[in-house]
Amino acid sequence: AFLDPGALSIAVVVCLATLGAGWSRLGEMGAYVTTTALFVLVIGSGDPGDFVGAYAGLVVAGALVGIGVNFLFPPLPLSPSDVALDGLRDTLADQLDSLADGLRGDRPPTAQEWDDRRFAIRPVLEKSRAAVAYAGEASKGNWHARRYSAWSVAQARRSVMLEKHANLVDHLTNLLTETETQTARDPALGPDLRPPAADALGEYAAALRALEVSTDDSIPDPPTALADAVDEL
Repeated sequence: AFLDPGALSIAVVVCLATLGAGWSRLGEMGAYVTTTALFVLVIGSGDPGDFVGAYAGLVVAGALVGIGVNFLFPPLPLSPSDVALDGLRDTLADQLDSLADGLRGDRPPTAQEWDDRRFAIRPVLEKSRAAVAYAGEASKGNWHARRYSAWSVAQARRSVMLEKHANLVDHLTNLLTETETQTARDPALGPDLRPPAADALGEYAAALRALEVSTDDSIPDPPTALADAVDEL
């Protein structure tokens, strides 16, 4: 109502709208404040009152449509959660294969070589945990969830079990990279135990990769050979 479109007006509107976007009650929708302000300034300058009313009506209509669609077809993001869990499974298997390859050499890797073989497990674990939690939250009060209850329960179980394996793989990684190095005076494994330990890690990785869907009833425990190798460590 008071500003004509122009460089100075746009700067003022963007500044004020950016401040308004930070209002906590708007939450994630605050990102639309600046865009809306620019639409009103640039397009609605000829008749600001009617344009603001029409734009507000458009927003309300869009919100009602979104609510109606979500009520009739409530989202249940089980497939994205499966993808996140598959990513965690593959990362753990890749880490085990990388450790196994490091143990198959003629000598123990150096500290730098072990660092190059490390995978970022924690971020992948957090991502999968958040995806499963989001799917669980979406199932509350969702009439669509009953149809996929078995999938949801199996997915939650798979998430818990993979998290246990993530902790074990992380523990093994730290253990090997700290004790089985080229500069260690007394390596934990040595030349006699490195080959069977590498084979056990490879078997463990293969077992994890065999888990393709969240409806599997169980996740295999680490192979006996791996447990023996850990005991030796």
